Amino acid sequence: MSRIREIVYRACALAVGLLVAAAHAAVAQDLTPLRFGISAPSIAGINRTDATASLKVWIETIGREHQVPVDANPRIIDRLEDFAAALDRGEIDVLTASAGEFLELERVAPLASLFSTTAGGTATEEYVVLVRADSPHRDLADLRGARLLKLVHPSASLAPIWLEVELARANLPEPSGFFRDIVTEDKVNRVILPVFFGRADACLVTRRGFATVGELNPQVAKQLRVLASSPPLIPNITSHRRDIPETLAQAYRRAALSLADTPAGRQVLNLFQNDGFVEISEQDLAPTRALLAERARLSAGSDGREGAP
Repeated sequence: MSRIREIVYRACALAVGLLVAAAHAAVAQDLTPLRFGISAPSIAGINRTDATASLKVWIETIGREHQVPVDANPRIIDRLEDFAAALDRGEIDVLTASAGEFLELERVAPLASLFSTTAGGTATEEYVVLVRADSPHRDLADLRGARLLKLVHPSASLAPIWLEVELARANLPEPSGFFRDIVTEDKVNRVILPVFFGRADACLVTRRGFATVGELNPQVAKQLRVLASSPPLIPNITSHRRDIPETLAQAYRRAALSLADTPAGRQVLNLFQNDGFVEISEQDLAPTRALLAERARLSAGSDGREGAP
């Protein structure tokens, strides 16, 4: 009798499993595929082909492991106006953009949930202007006419904005009119070492990048000093449309927060030199919003600023 009961239980369990699988399949068939859009500035300094390939594999993993339909071909969009138009037409469900772009895009469509990558366990980045320790420069004003090297990387997307605000606060010209020359590089060594060797006057990098180079070469940490530094800021943000089906929203949230737990996810993180993906709050984002709001105010009132166009 117990043997018959066991067989019945197994049959019931199998039937329930088939019904659940059928339900998932039915839901997947009824849902519009989850579509991803990434702004070009949010992958600045990263090979676009590599970024697209890695993201495609991860998106396919989302669809397979969470049993939801996805469009595995992410759109990388160069111009903010094109991104806004695509979002307005409902062609993008999940977006990744630099913080400055995100604040513009959130005006176009209602968005829900905020995410960001982490490095060193934190979603924030700090930016520093470095000069040689024996340099006569004591503040930003002393760098007028100097040669500046600037890091181009997703983690450094807010660095130029922060520097622009710092110059404006001191009633100094915009960077393009203040520095003699601004050179961009996508490798932190190529930004820091020319200052160390005296081939450039100053550089604009992440504090984390400076610390990494200093650990590898203690002489760099000893011979360079921080002339100016920013507060902790969140350079890039990911979000999704508020009007996507809850099934897709929850599937994406689970996939995003477990990004580091899958081989495809770790490949994406390694490519961008990150170690995780976290949900952030409006409180976390407040200093970044404040910086961008200040930049907007300063730009609106720049007529009386020295060197303003």
